[in-house]
Amino acid sequence: MPVPFVIDNQEYRLRDALNELLAQSAGKPVDIASAYFAISGYRLREARLCRLLCRQLELEKKLAAVVEDAYGLTPEERALMRSTRPVRDPIDVLEAKIRGESGVDSDSAAERGAS
Repeated sequence: MPVPFVIDNQEYRLRDALNELLAQSAGKPVDIASAYFAISGYRLREARLCRLLCRQLELEKKLAAVVEDAYGLTPEERALMRSTRPVRDPIDVLEAKIRGESGVDSDSAAERGAS
């Protein structure tokens, strides 16, 4: 089914369009633009989107470990890198999305560095 230009939840349902977009994306990023977006429509796909975000987070963490291994970092150096990474680090951003937060702020980064 081609994804319609306008999804009105009467003739074309958001659930069907999101399922189609996710199926077509085959694990690639999906961008959604909306003039009006009811949260109830989003919640229908929330579990599937969360699974995709969790998988992306898992891959980001594996990539970070591979890079750290390639550089032969000691446990202390790894801890230092994690505690001083940028505020918008992909791992932090994904963890915030999974928690339902809109993003990462400097307070989150400060808390991360303290842990």
